[in-house]
Amino acid sequence: MKIEDMIQITQKKLIPRSTRLHATRKTTTATMKSYFFPLFLFLPFFLTWAEPKTSNAPFLTPDEAITNMKTLKGFEVKAFVAEPDIGEAIAFCFDFRGRLWTLENYNYQTRKAHSADKRNRIQIFEDVDGDGIFDKKKTFTENLTFSSGLAVGMGGVYVGMPPELIFIPDANGDDKPDGPHEVLLDGWGIQDRHETLNSFIWGPDGWLYGCHGVFTQSRVGHPGAKDEDRQFIDAGIWRFHPQSKEFEVFAEGLSNPWGFDFNDMGQGFATCCVIPHLFHVVQGGVYHKQSKQNVNLFVYDNIKTIRDHVHKSAHGGARFYLADVFPEKYRDQLFMCNIHEHAVLIDYMVPKGSSFIGKHGDDFLLANDLAWVGFSVETGPDGGIYILDWHDQNICGTEIRFANSARVYRIMPKGVKGPNAFDLEKLSDVELVEIQAHSNDWYVRQSRTILHHRTISGKLNKPSVHSKLKSMLANAKTVGKRLRALWALHVTGGITQEHALSLLNDSEQYIRAWTIQLLAEDKNPSGIVRSKFAKMAKSERSPVVRLYLASALQRMPHDQRWNVLESLSKFAEDKEDNNIPRMLWLALEPMVVKHPEKALQLASSSALPRLQEFTPRRLLGGQTAHKSNQPQSSKSNLASWQKLVQKAAQKFSINGSGEGGVVHFDSFRNKTAIRTHPIWKRVPSVLSRKLQIQEDMKTVLRTTVSHHPHGDWELRVKVNGKIISKAEVSSKTVIDEWLTHEVDLSPYAGKQINLQLENYPTDWRNEWGYWHEVKVSTVPLASLKNTVVPKKKKVVFISGKPSHGWMKHEHRAGNIILAKRLNESGLPIEAVVLEDIGYPKDESILHDASTIVVFCTGHGNHLLNPKLREFDALMKKGIGVIMIHWATEAVSGAPGDKFLQWMGGFCDLNWSVNPHWKPNFKPRTHPIWNGVQPFSVDDEWYYHMRFVEDRTGFTPILTDVPPMETLKRPDGIRSGNPAVRKAVANGESQHVAWAYERPSGGRGFGFTGGHNHVSWQDDNYRKVMLNAILWTAGMEVPKNGVISSAPDHVEIEANLDPVIKKKKKT
Repeated sequence: MKIEDMIQITQKKLIPRSTRLHATRKTTTATMKSYFFPLFLFLPFFLTWAEPKTSNAPFLTPDEAITNMKTLKGFEVKAFVAEPDIGEAIAFCFDFRGRLWTLENYNYQTRKAHSADKRNRIQIFEDVDGDGIFDKKKTFTENLTFSSGLAVGMGGVYVGMPPELIFIPDANGDDKPDGPHEVLLDGWGIQDRHETLNSFIWGPDGWLYGCHGVFTQSRVGHPGAKDEDRQFIDAGIWRFHPQSKEFEVFAEGLSNPWGFDFNDMGQGFATCCVIPHLFHVVQGGVYHKQSKQNVNLFVYDNIKTIRDHVHKSAHGGARFYLADVFPEKYRDQLFMCNIHEHAVLIDYMVPKGSSFIGKHGDDFLLANDLAWVGFSVETGPDGGIYILDWHDQNICGTEIRFANSARVYRIMPKGVKGPNAFDLEKLSDVELVEIQAHSNDWYVRQSRTILHHRTISGKLNKPSVHSKLKSMLANAKTVGKRLRALWALHVTGGITQEHALSLLNDSEQYIRAWTIQLLAEDKNPSGIVRSKFAKMAKSERSPVVRLYLASALQRMPHDQRWNVLESLSKFAEDKEDNNIPRMLWLALEPMVVKHPEKALQLASSSALPRLQEFTPRRLLGGQTAHKSNQPQSSKSNLASWQKLVQKAAQKFSINGSGEGGVVHFDSFRNKTAIRTHPIWKRVPSVLSRKLQIQEDMKTVLRTTVSHHPHGDWELRVKVNGKIISKAEVSSKTVIDEWLTHEVDLSPYAGKQINLQLENYPTDWRNEWGYWHEVKVSTVPLASLKNTVVPKKKKVVFISGKPSHGWMKHEHRAGNIILAKRLNESGLPIEAVVLEDIGYPKDESILHDASTIVVFCTGHGNHLLNPKLREFDALMKKGIGVIMIHWATEAVSGAPGDKFLQWMGGFCDLNWSVNPHWKPNFKPRTHPIWNGVQPFSVDDEWYYHMRFVEDRTGFTPILTDVPPMETLKRPDGIRSGNPAVRKAVANGESQHVAWAYERPSGGRGFGFTGGHNHVSWQDDNYRKVMLNAILWTAGMEVPKNGVISSAPDHVEIEANLDPVIKKKKKT
């Protein structure tokens, strides 16, 4: 077990993508660069990214991926194993020899589909020399169907293979199944392949624990069990006992937890997606549940998150660091993956009452790779943190983009070597007991599982084992080590009732608390134990112990709960505790209807307001289903829904809602929200309000909305029945999982309008709309003018000659749309669209401009070609410039050189390409992105531009990795060349809009979109351009950007080039 001397780690050469499927096990040795201050500076930008379900992230080899990663100073990352040695790995764990086992799910296709053939496998990997990279591998089995969870122990392997939990025996430990697997439980659902049984872990009490997600419904029981003998679970934590074969739902609720672990005091914690990410999980607890009511409709107030901060919502994996090679500050801190942030994060727990406050620790690792899908965490025998990366462009699992890829990374302090080969199962009983004091809890957990198995098998030397464990329980210097002894005594059958009763008087609260849980294990505590519980309930000072007493009540017969319940309900200091009042209600609720007088008396004498409120409410609910679960008339539905709507959209009313009606959530993606659903295909759910738009006021509608994790919808804003703005609400468009959409209503000043916001369906899949806030705000224009009275900045728009067909390259019409919105913005700006077509005849109009916008034909017919000298003089005065679409294309040579000086880049027809495609744009740290949401617009986006060699002052604004389909044309001008093909093949990001600050003063902006005139109707596309105009004019861009209304079909077809307009088809 001794850690070897530190060794020197060297960095090896990167593996080319072409050799991806030919990498050998020892090639992935590149160590990751470590940073400290740069991480601090990078984090705010990182946290603003919106994460689409599918990215165009290039495939990075493990070494390339590691090079991209950033972690804290002093740590390094290695790829312990990666493709082609593993693929589609969905679970992993370690065995008693420190070997890593992987469960590989090649059946997976989408969240809703998988193949039925038997080709999933379990492999075993061994790192012989301790360098963090495997040396040996073998296959344990490869004839499994769809599988989702894995644990080694008790003489074999436990596998979640829905609809079954199976056990594959390997009693002799030869790494070969002894025979056919045994079905332990069946009835596991698989409606969502992400949300069936997963994340197996051996608990300190000897049970096998696991997680289950909300969008899968399971009715679990032993094979052949009747429906009434099965237990339902659709979200929560479950457990299975290896000896009694008993199955329990340990706690109900949550969302799609894919991480569960116990800290040093044996407290359970789960990490979640969508809902707040962190929960302290107590036996029998009922928790905040994503999108659905709890199974028990009479819970009324479930247990909430403990976190006091937010991350992006998708978390996976959970392990408290209880090993011995990281700095001491990390001990008992929770390591977890964040899928949307592509990071390993740390939270730490601060005790509060019976529970904790979960606080944010370090952002431990940033992958800087959109295909990194870390979702499971383990601590290894070497003390390192191991991360399982599903590794795919599609992070939500709706499709497989990088087939057969997967990685397990190890994070370790630099230079630390792993242990020599060992086998814990070869140790004696006494040696295994001694390991209970090991400084790395990995050895403690593994040895306790072996002791448990030997007990079940009748092979344990109980007298010697129990003697040593009792001594450790009595004399160990830390509570954590005393608890280890207690748990080991329990799993080896070494605690008598007499001993346990004495432990209820222990000075340490967690010893008393855990003893209560163990005494209630069989759901039939003796009369002596119940008497002791009743006595403790009257005077127990520790809220932790009172919580465990409250939890134990659910495992006692109803008639034996009353005295403990009554005593615990008198502690007024518990009324705001996160757990205790709710747990006491869960114990009381099933007795209320049968014993109404007794329940009301207990509630009235209680010091806990929840009991006082919930008891009469439960009586009114009757003996069967809660009234809210019964069919209601449409009229009563609407009446209740109107009240809920006010929580997010005051003064608005709703016309109706489809599936699920209107539902209020205390927390959805870290915000309060109401949920609606379209009434039918093409029939939206509509929030509406009549209001008078005041004159001399700037009136803005601000809507903050989100979407279902597996769906999207369209937000439509209408005034008097006419669409004035619309936005896609999906994973592609949200920032930190919410979209804030703003619409300027000032053009309707002096009028009464009917304002409607539609939850409009797109493809009729999970079209729920989540509304956090809908608000109409006004600001007096006079106050705006009085607050800022600078001289107006002048913007001059130059329009080129007609060049394309109808609604394409509409130079003048596009300029008019932009200028109109600048002049209506209330900002100190004057936008002028020149009447001249081409360069102005009176050039003096340009002399006092703050910025000049040029939208015209490019290359040899560029309107600036004959005016390079004159325009260069304007640029040297510091005047800004913007080139739109073809105007970015210059002739190589003198014109191109000038474009580089003016705006930092240009389109070169022999170097650049001009395909039509639909990039996905994500936020950048630049004022031009102020108020802009992630967006995607289909247009003719030129890319592979010529940019200044010295990138000082150069900032990419709109960037994405083009798909190879954009180069399907043969090589030629604007269609392709070897250089651009190589760049795209290598997954290099291409900048289709950029900002440039000239060294000598002045700013430029290049924007290659603008081919399709209708693109100006997209709010984010338009806002980028309006913000860029302000920025190049030297103005401060408002925090929320330039708010403007979308041009309707009448405006978009106005002012079109007259010659082209004749070609319009009706």
